[in-house]
Amino acid sequence: MKAKNNSTYTLHFTTSSLFITLIIVFGGILSWQNYKKTSEILIESGDQVFDQINTEITLELGSIRKSVMQTVSFIAHSSVGQTNSVLAPTQSLNLFSIALANDSNLSAIQIGYPNGDFFIIRPIYSEHTRQTFKAPDAANYIVDTINIDEQGKRSLLRLFYNARLQEISRNTAIQTAYDPRERPWYKQALESKQATTTSPYLFHFSHKVGLTLTTQAPYQGLVVAADVTLDQLSNTLQHRSTTPGSEIVVFQKNADVLIYTDNSRLIIKASDGSFKMAKLSELGSDVLDFLSIDLQLESKSLNFKFNEQSWLGAIREMHIPGGHSFFVLMVSPEKELLSSAIKIRDQSLLMTAIIILLTIPIVWLFARKVSSPLRRLLPMKQN
Repeated sequence: MKAKNNSTYTLHFTTSSLFITLIIVFGGILSWQNYKKTSEILIESGDQVFDQINTEITLELGSIRKSVMQTVSFIAHSSVGQTNSVLAPTQSLNLFSIALANDSNLSAIQIGYPNGDFFIIRPIYSEHTRQTFKAPDAANYIVDTINIDEQGKRSLLRLFYNARLQEISRNTAIQTAYDPRERPWYKQALESKQATTTSPYLFHFSHKVGLTLTTQAPYQGLVVAADVTLDQLSNTLQHRSTTPGSEIVVFQKNADVLIYTDNSRLIIKASDGSFKMAKLSELGSDVLDFLSIDLQLESKSLNFKFNEQSWLGAIREMHIPGGHSFFVLMVSPEKELLSSAIKIRDQSLLMTAIIILLTIPIVWLFARKVSSPLRRLLPMKQN
């Protein structure tokens, strides 16, 4: 009789275990498939965001270039571009103020002369500019002029103007070694018959990273140029950052960083007081420092481990109007990027566990019902 009960119990237990195992296996498979598909969707979504950032920056730079080129061309063919006198621009400040007011992308308009004289006007849009040039609170524009005296010495005079273009103060003229004829934007304009754009570089006076759009005026050797900083493009990166731990950066082939979410890290001051553009490894980001060691400059997806974390990302080459190419790099911790998928997976596993707990009594009763006919057959078999 005891053997009979044991056989019945074993059959009941085996049947119950079989059904519960099937529920666990199928529940686990469904949860994993759900997690996998959701992860793929999120990764694809991340790639789409990345491609969108690439497109936005490319289009924005193209739009900026087009509008600034129109301004530069207009000034070059105005009366300012017809004379070799550095005094002419100071007598036409209204022309420059209108140009600057109509295009907020401009950070400066400058003119280089064949004899080495120089003129530049800058609007004061930020406290950084005001502090860098020690401008009075009432100043709206900063004007620098460089003249060469009879002894060949170069002197820089800085003047400050208010919104009505009235001079409110000026600094004492100082000696300077700055020669516009040695700058890339001046040389490039003379080498090209059309308006052109320089590669990004560090502006001499403002210590900002930007581009200069430049063209030669009708007067031989006179060059009109406009500076465009890349600061505003950092906002595009900030708004597109997918997770708190994500890193997005735009850089040149030599690893000089052009656009980063933190503008304050773009420029590095050396021990000798000089300034330079930061490299990827100098942004204060451990993961970017790690990637800079052996980063291949080709468009591809990235999947790597750093600090015991899995990271996902991509690098894309960006072609800018004017013949320049930059690279965009974006990486995110996998745990952050796939947080939604992980949450859905955990919820699915929890639901599976709850279903199993709820179905155990039902399965047990069902198994008992299935095993009852077999129990009735067992005595017949033994007889």
